[in-house]
Amino acid sequence: RTSAAMIASAYVVGGLIPLAPYMLIRTAHVALTISVIVTLIALAVFGLIKGRYTGARPMKSALQTRTAVPIPRTGTGRGRIAV
Repeated sequence: RTSAAMIASAYVVGGLIPLAPYMLIRTAHVALTISVIVTLIALAVFGLIKGRYTGARPMKSALQTRTAVPIPRTGTGRGRIAV
């Protein structure tokens, strides 16, 4: 039960990171820009932490995590963002 609650909490907190700008800012275009920047920073921090715990080089892990995930997930991969 504790593990399931921890995983559920992590999903909620992780989901709020990119969604928070949309909840706090009225202009969708500005919220999108801030969301992408905040998500990239959060992924880089996660990569640094992951690198320290897995024995990988932290900076390399941060760059790999930051560049591998956000492009397809944010919709900016093909430049087709309708705001």
